[in-house]
Amino acid sequence: MAIWDPPTEIGLLLYPDVSSATVHGLTDLFSVATTLAREHMGANAPMLRVSHWQPNPTNQTIERTFDSHPGLANSPVAVIVPGSWQGQPAPDVTRHLVEWLLERHAAGTTLCSVCGGAFVLAETGLLAGRAATTHWTFAETLAQRFPEIHVDTGRIVEIGRAHV
Repeated sequence: MAIWDPPTEIGLLLYPDVSSATVHGLTDLFSVATTLAREHMGANAPMLRVSHWQPNPTNQTIERTFDSHPGLANSPVAVIVPGSWQGQPAPDVTRHLVEWLLERHAAGTTLCSVCGGAFVLAETGLLAGRAATTHWTFAETLAQRFPEIHVDTGRIVEIGRAHV
């Protein structure tokens, strides 16, 4: 990897009542990963770029509101949907999130979620017939609401990519 190669972008999808601790924790985690990689591998180590995306209430588009490397082209190779302790976002917000996620997926972006973010990801339909996990307090509700998803309570991380 050459030093001028662009960093790999990971997007975090924000919405009303999203867990700010999760958003900031993930943002810090990816920043620390880049720092550690550079300390151990040198200046040519791969870098991560973190961006935050959230609905614009005026025009209902999803816009980039934070970028650890502003001014660079590209779009996220992965988008993470963090959870909320307040439950799912309102249906009109969810609809716009789902539309945007499906557009990203169609463009080749890997989609994933943390905790209750699984509900938003499940709304895309991309988890149907697949195994998924969520925070243990949400597992039963996720399984009841989306019976086409195999909710695996024995795993805290489910790795995979939905291929449609």
